[in-house]
Amino acid sequence: MNILVVYFSYQSTVQTTAESIAVHLVELGHSVETHKIQPVKARGYWSWLVLSFLSGTRVRIHPVRTDYGAFDRICLGFPKWTFSCPPVNEFLATAGMPRSLPVALFMVYGGWDQDRYLRTMTRRVSRTNPVIASIALKRNRVLAGEHLAAISEFCEQLTSLPTGPKSGGF
Repeated sequence: MNILVVYFSYQSTVQTTAESIAVHLVELGHSVETHKIQPVKARGYWSWLVLSFLSGTRVRIHPVRTDYGAFDRICLGFPKWTFSCPPVNEFLATAGMPRSLPVALFMVYGGWDQDRYLRTMTRRVSRTNPVIASIALKRNRVLAGEHLAAISEFCEQLTSLPTGPKSGGF
């Protein structure tokens, strides 16, 4: 199976998670390509915080140039911010993914309200693409390397036949 792992990471934890997912998928015998969503303009913490309070806010990103038709699945990763993750919003609005392409969502969070945030993202993506798996990982667990068992289960869901939304947490 050909899988695209695309993610936005302000700090290193979403990137670490994306790398763990890619390694695990390769170990399972799948072909994996990864892309990092990169905003055109660098912003500091306070700027991102303000933007994250405005639901649906988007910022310009460098295009993720790829042939989505070459993939069987997309795995999309993002941090849990207040109400919105502007670079991911822009990616979803401009990526041009085929509507039938199954998507799996992974989110890293540090605080609270992660279930609502993940449900909101799942509903949003489900408007255009089937969401076949989702997971919320706590930042301190990722930093401690305690996320790998959850990643293994997530990858199994990601690579199984689409049977409807599934979710997990850790």
